[in-house]
Amino acid sequence: MKNNLTLKMTTRRSSKVIDELYADENDDSSSNRLKERVSKVYEENKDKHEIMKKTSFVYYLIFFIILAIILYLIFFFFKFPFVQNRDLTGTPTGEINQGKAVGFAVVISLIVTVLAYLLMVPKNRW
Repeated sequence: MKNNLTLKMTTRRSSKVIDELYADENDDSSSNRLKERVSKVYEENKDKHEIMKKTSFVYYLIFFIILAIILYLIFFFFKFPFVQNRDLTGTPTGEINQGKAVGFAVVISLIVTVLAYLLMVPKNRW
């Protein structure tokens, strides 16, 4: 809700700047005033944008944990052969090896989270 309020406040400020620009079309200094207003709004909101960049790690961490839990439950209920215990002949016994299930869930969710981060990161950060 706080982000929506910030967005609305920023939108209102931006619309005020645009209204002032149209009101002063005949004035030569209107573009300079617009630049000053936009830079002022940017400076006011700069800290908020920095906080959002820092908290994006938290979103990816939550995504990683939720995905790992979902994958573990899928491995547990569907009993895939690669997460089952094996007998001496190498055939699956039908019992789940908890270590393998957790290990596969963590590795796969880590790979998916890193891929999601690489796809979502802005191109200019590199």
